[in-house]
Amino acid sequence: MAKVITTELQHSGASSANITLDSSKNVTCENNLTVDSSLTVTSNISTAESILMTGDNKKLKLGVNEDLQLYHSGSHSYIDENGTGILAIRSNGTEVAISTVSGESMGRFINNGAAELYYDNTKTLETTTEGVTI
Repeated sequence: MAKVITTELQHSGASSANITLDSSKNVTCENNLTVDSSLTVTSNISTAESILMTGDNKKLKLGVNEDLQLYHSGSHSYIDENGTGILAIRSNGTEVAISTVSGESMGRFINNGAAELYYDNTKTLETTTEGVTI
């Protein structure tokens, strides 16, 4: 039977962090965990709050060759496809919509239907079965 191991880490500040390894080999950290070098995870990463935070210009790199990268420059947000394939945005829903944070439509791409482009939240171009409507 595996033992539950808990250790308390102290640092120069006033607070401490408890790290626990349970009998199922799950590691839990009570506070923030900082890794100064690299961290290799061979299974899943789960977060209680579904938040993964990085600083500006720090990239989330996915794929063996880091083909897909997500990052924020401090001013703008980027999704980069750096591989030999395409960047595909897919949906099982009725459409893919691009909008501003305030909710203004910029573009809508309806499943098995029209593509719509908007200017200042007003539809200015739309594809139909007959062609294009401006």
